[in-house]
Amino acid sequence: MNSSESTRLNLVSLPHDKLKLTIRDILSITQIYHLEILKEFIFSNTLIDIIYKLSSLNSLKISSLILSNLSSIDKQNLRFISNKNKITKVYLEKINQIEEIYFLMKLCPRMIYFKVNFINNMDIQLFVKAILMKINNDCNQYLRSVCLHISTEDDQIIHKLKQIHHFTIQHIFDNIYLEWNSLY
Repeated sequence: MNSSESTRLNLVSLPHDKLKLTIRDILSITQIYHLEILKEFIFSNTLIDIIYKLSSLNSLKISSLILSNLSSIDKQNLRFISNKNKITKVYLEKINQIEEIYFLMKLCPRMIYFKVNFINNMDIQLFVKAILMKINNDCNQYLRSVCLHISTEDDQIIHKLKQIHHFTIQHIFDNIYLEWNSLY
């Protein structure tokens, strides 16, 4: 990987009125391939706008996502950006509802790897089944690996996940890596 492919942008705050100018100024110097939004949360329509402007992204890391009601223009932009962007790796620090995953899968249809650090009161087995069903229903041919951070050593969770039979499981420290080769 050359240095131009490793250019990372960390956004600490999102001053909407200055964001367009800031991104334009940055892009006049270099392309951005990795974006990390350090703000506590980002609205989905703001994320769409940022990804539109940073068309060379291949990885995205966000703390938390708030799904906003998308206007018809936002929905059109979502379709356009989904077809255009090259994001293959997505890291979401905290998820509150499964619809956030569905949104990210739609926004980043070329996603190969997805990591979640904190699943807020969700049943992990149902969470994984929902992702697999969404992949199958949407005929997503790219997403093949999911990493879930599990803060406790829980063999029961791994046993439940093994019952699904559609992927290999690796448990490394507090992370569970699920990988599969084809749709079930």
